[in-house]
Amino acid sequence: MLKELSSDAEYAVEGEWWLPEMNVEDSIFGSTANYVQACKKLFGEDYKTSYQTSAGSAAGSILQIAIEQAGTIETEKVREVLTNLEVELATWPAIVFDEKGENIRWEHPVVQVQDGEFVIVYPEESQENKPLYPAPAWKDR
Repeated sequence: MLKELSSDAEYAVEGEWWLPEMNVEDSIFGSTANYVQACKKLFGEDYKTSYQTSAGSAAGSILQIAIEQAGTIETEKVREVLTNLEVELATWPAIVFDEKGENIRWEHPVVQVQDGEFVIVYPEESQENKPLYPAPAWKDR
């Protein structure tokens, strides 16, 4: 997209599910950078970690945490822990489940095109640069 749109892509903003450049820490992987390295070790140095991989890893991590906190694999006790779980993971930021089991805390990254590159502008702890706002009028670019 950046190549095709060239300078017309500047200031464009897009939400992402997860990015390997995020700066999140947890008790399982330690940090997002450690998680990315673990994926490269497992799948090869050229492996590009994606949100699909991180989502699967997050699901396993959440279950691990819930079982550890419940002290059992008994379904109802694990479910009870999950309904009160509030956690941030290197593989998926900000997880809080509601009574339906849906994650209601969304702090997924937002990127903006700045100088021809995607740059994380949110959340602040992963921010690579502040958002450029407002965008100049088209005639002034």
